[in-house]
Amino acid sequence: MNPSNPTVILTGASGFLGQNVAKFLSARGLRGILLDLKAPTDPDMVALVRRGDWRFHQCDFSAPDSLNLAAVAPGSLYLVHLASKVHTSNAITSDVAAEIETQVGGLFRLMKHIGLAIGGVVLASTIETYGLPVKLPINEAHPTDPFNVYGAAKLTLEYFLDIHCRQNAVPLAVLRLPQIYGPGDTYAKAIPTFIQNSLQRKPSSLVNDGADLREFVHVDDAGYAVFLAMERKSEGVFNITGGRSVSIGETLRLIQEICGTDLSPSNTSSNKQQIQYAFDVSNARRELGYVPKVSFEEGLESEVQWFKERVT
Repeated sequence: MNPSNPTVILTGASGFLGQNVAKFLSARGLRGILLDLKAPTDPDMVALVRRGDWRFHQCDFSAPDSLNLAAVAPGSLYLVHLASKVHTSNAITSDVAAEIETQVGGLFRLMKHIGLAIGGVVLASTIETYGLPVKLPINEAHPTDPFNVYGAAKLTLEYFLDIHCRQNAVPLAVLRLPQIYGPGDTYAKAIPTFIQNSLQRKPSSLVNDGADLREFVHVDDAGYAVFLAMERKSEGVFNITGGRSVSIGETLRLIQEICGTDLSPSNTSSNKQQIQYAFDVSNARRELGYVPKVSFEEGLESEVQWFKERVT
């Protein structure tokens, strides 16, 4: 792929992942259009927009009618779809139908608007499409059986996109990502919570002694995977992780070590089933050339430093 082509349309561009992916692609000479309901706030992204490297279009990605693509050549746009709703509850409510219409129907309205200009698609999906592990490590052939709304919504989107892209001979790369961490990550998840508690000298709580195994991916490695999928016009489903399984308890220990604290965690008993995750990323290594570049310790240090600069 010529670094100056294609133009990128990036949805969810103002989120934690979106802003970092845009910066990663910019550093490799790619330019394009950012779609989101709110403008980017990251200072580096604001500068790139002001300089004209990226054009921000303030709209829901599902309402693209005002997006002017009249002069765009066929096959010259690459859609990087990151926009998503993070569900904090697994309750099936009357809102679910509206959310599916927005996330699935909205995406296809955008793709219809792009039309023949679309030359490829990268979808940020989730490892939660697999559900409970049947065997470890989990590769892409593992059964998909999501047990939460987020995983089910992403898997539905995967199916619809696969049908559409095969019918229209458009390359589709589905990146199944675990929890993403790094500078700018403020979601109420384990790593940001542990960091903030450690910097404030407050103990953290662990469920079932923190024995659950997880895999994480640094936001720079997530951006790298997106770039590789575009560069190779890859097709298929790919697990993208940091390449290391680590327990929640060990994650807390590493964060406290970086922060210079040694606080005994409280243990929260729970009826929640213990889940051990480990993922096979050999398909991404073979087909994309993906090898994570950020070690878990380095990644945690970068996020701790980001929080320190904002706390002090």
